[in-house]
Amino acid sequence: MKYRWRTKAEWMADHAAMFDASPFKDDKDRRDAFLKCAERFFDQEAANSWGGQFSASGRSSTDDGVARSQYFQEIESLKKEISCPRVACALQEKRDAILEAQSEAGSRQYLNVRPPERFAELTGLLGVPLGLGLLALVAYIYNEDIGRVVNPFLARQIPSLGYSTDRQTVRYFADPNGQFDIDGRANEIWFRFVADTGAAGIVFSKADAQRLGFDTSTLRFDRTAWTANGLVRVASVQLKKLEIGPIVVVDVPAWIDDGDLQRPLLGMEFFKRVSTIEINNGTLTIHR
Repeated sequence: MKYRWRTKAEWMADHAAMFDASPFKDDKDRRDAFLKCAERFFDQEAANSWGGQFSASGRSSTDDGVARSQYFQEIESLKKEISCPRVACALQEKRDAILEAQSEAGSRQYLNVRPPERFAELTGLLGVPLGLGLLALVAYIYNEDIGRVVNPFLARQIPSLGYSTDRQTVRYFADPNGQFDIDGRANEIWFRFVADTGAAGIVFSKADAQRLGFDTSTLRFDRTAWTANGLVRVASVQLKKLEIGPIVVVDVPAWIDDGDLQRPLLGMEFFKRVSTIEINNGTLTIHR
């Protein structure tokens, strides 16, 4: 017969009637102990079938077998004492049905036909990671195509980011004042430069010099240089590396301003090291 899992109320009613049909029906303590044993077994089987953490055997990892063992011991004890063949037969049918249900629970582990609630739970847990994984895979495969669309959009929102059209070229959009801000790294330190073709060199403030690792107390401000702000006193330093977008130059002379420079200037000392600079329709294009 096809076994239908009983509700807990049905299960307990069946076992109460079973005990009441035995010679021990007047033994209240034994009746209570028998029903508690049956209840523990029911709860453990429910955990195995619907809520348990399945092991390789198909049973819950919290199932130590004690509830099952005690239950069948009680059943066998009652069967030996019950004289009514009809009740003994009913007990055997119940035990056979339980064994069939156990077999079905075990096979679910291997046939991947777990209850719908478990499947929905696993789908919910795995859905987000799988979706993110597929998104990352698509982004990796179509990285260049996506970049051609996304990077110019981002650069318009934050002009100083710029965007690369290839490994040798970077473009920047002008801000509302017509000025070109450029995010770059000097000696691995990030700065937001102002592109200044009127400045002869690359100019930093004293505070910038300290970030770059220079001791300003030992610098000699014995030179003068032209910037967009006019003639200023400067000290000469050497940058190990300067990175502007994909363009990298090394061993670059730079100056430290002795005045109150607010923003570092990216002047001709950098631009003369690239092959092409072009300003057209509010876009600065730098090509290595």
